[in-house]
Amino acid sequence: MYDELSIIIPARNEAASILKILKRLRHNFPDAELIVVDNGSTDQTGSIAATQTDVVVVREERMGKGNAMRCGAKAASRPVIMFHDADIEYRVEDARSVVDDVIKAPHEERGCIMSIGVRAWRLHWLPFVSFAVNNLIRTIFRVQFGSAPEDVLTGTRCLTRDTFLNMDTRSQTFAIETEISRIALKTDMKIPSSPVRYTPRKHSEGKKINWKHLPAIIMAAITSGRPQHSLAKSRTDAFNIEGENV
Repeated sequence: MYDELSIIIPARNEAASILKILKRLRHNFPDAELIVVDNGSTDQTGSIAATQTDVVVVREERMGKGNAMRCGAKAASRPVIMFHDADIEYRVEDARSVVDDVIKAPHEERGCIMSIGVRAWRLHWLPFVSFAVNNLIRTIFRVQFGSAPEDVLTGTRCLTRDTFLNMDTRSQTFAIETEISRIALKTDMKIPSSPVRYTPRKHSEGKKINWKHLPAIIMAAITSGRPQHSLAKSRTDAFNIEGENV
C-alpha cells in the first residue's frame, strides 16, 4: 500500500534517536522509501542512518530545515512524500492516517491535498510557547484567508512530491512549515488533519526551534514563495473533474 510513498526525515545531530525513528517508520510503512537528509550534522547521525541498508542517506550542507526538506523531496523517487521529524516526539503509528488521506484519494485529486498531523488536539501535549506561536500564525491566516490549518508548525505532513516542488518554497529554516501552509491556503488546497500523539522534548534534549526563529515564521505567514503555474493549474483541473462528475 505504501509503495508509492517516500518518507523524508530531515536530521541534524540526531544520533541518539535516528535509529529508533527509522525502525519505527519501517515497521509502520514497510514498503515506503526512507530518506534521511543529514543536514550538516557534527555527530554520527548520517553514519548511523547509513547502517540501515533499506535507507537512503543524502547530505545537505546548507543549514536549515527548509533546505533539508527540499533536498529530500528532490531525492525522492515515489510520487507521494511525507515529512517526519527525526526525533521521537511524534508517535509514528499515528502518521498512517495522515498518509492515508493522500494515498487513498483519487489520483486526479492528490495534487490538491496536503494532509497534516495535529498535535494541538489536546492542549497539555503542547508547550505554552508552541501553542501561542501556533495560534498567532493561525490568526494571521484567518485574517488573510478566512481559515487556517489546525496545526501550522507540525512536523508531520503528506502531499505529492510534484505539489511540494511546485510550491517553489524559499524558507531555509523552521519557517518552512508556515510557508507551505500559506501556499496551500492561497491555492485553496484541501488540508485534512489527523491527531498525532506528541511528547515534546526540551532544548537540553536536543530541541532546536526557539524564539529566534519567530521573526522568520511570522514573515512566512505574511508573504511566501509563489507557487509555480502548474500547482495552480492542478487545483483548477481538479475542480473541473469534480464539476464533470456532478
